[in-house]
Amino acid sequence: MDDPSLDAGQHRAALRGLARLNAWSRAVPTMAAALERVADKNESLRVLDVASGGGDVVAALARRFPNWSFHGCDNSPEALAVAGERGGPVSYSALNALCDPWPAGYDVATCSLFLHHLEEDDAIALLRRFGSCGACVVFDLDRRRRALWLARLASRALTRSPVVHEDAPQSVRNAYTAAEARSLAERAGLFGARVRRVWPYRWILTWRQ
Repeated sequence: MDDPSLDAGQHRAALRGLARLNAWSRAVPTMAAALERVADKNESLRVLDVASGGGDVVAALARRFPNWSFHGCDNSPEALAVAGERGGPVSYSALNALCDPWPAGYDVATCSLFLHHLEEDDAIALLRRFGSCGACVVFDLDRRRRALWLARLASRALTRSPVVHEDAPQSVRNAYTAAEARSLAERAGLFGARVRRVWPYRWILTWRQ
C-alpha cells in the first residue's frame, strides 16, 4: 500500500479492506478509551491524527468526541481523497510526518497502524515529534507468531483486496513488540509512557507530559 505506483482502484480497495480490519479489531473503541485517559477531562482538545489513511478511524473518533477538534494528515494523495469523501467533522491536509514542518497548536497526537512502517530511527523521530503535542496515543500491531497467523486469516476473511492479503502478514513481521514500543518511547523522551497489549495481538501506547 506504500507503493506510489499502486493503481488508484487497488489502493481504494485496500483502504476499504483496512477499514473492515480496523472495525473488526476494535481500533476505535480502544483508541477512544485511551484518548479519554490522556484528555484528563479536558473538553476542548485539538487532536492531530497522523497517517490517517482512508480516515475511517479518525472520523469515527471525531463522532465520539463532538466537542473536540480533529485534523487528519497523510502523505498519500489517494488516501486523502478517500478520507475527504468519507465526510464527517474532520479536516485533512498533506503531511510527511517525518520531513515536513510539524504543525503547532495540537494537544494530542494520535496514530493508528503506522509505526510498523518505520525503521527504529524514524519511529523514534516520529514519537519525539508527538512529544511536542504534550500527549499521544499510538495503536499498532504486536509482533507475535500467533498474530501472523491471525493476520493471514482475518485479511482473507474480511476483504478481497490482494494488497491487504499481502500487506497484513508483512505488517506483523515488521511490527514492534509491546516491549520494543516502550523502549522506543523512552528513547524518544516520552518518559512514563504506558504500553499495554490489547486484543487481537495489538498494543496501545499512551503518554501525557
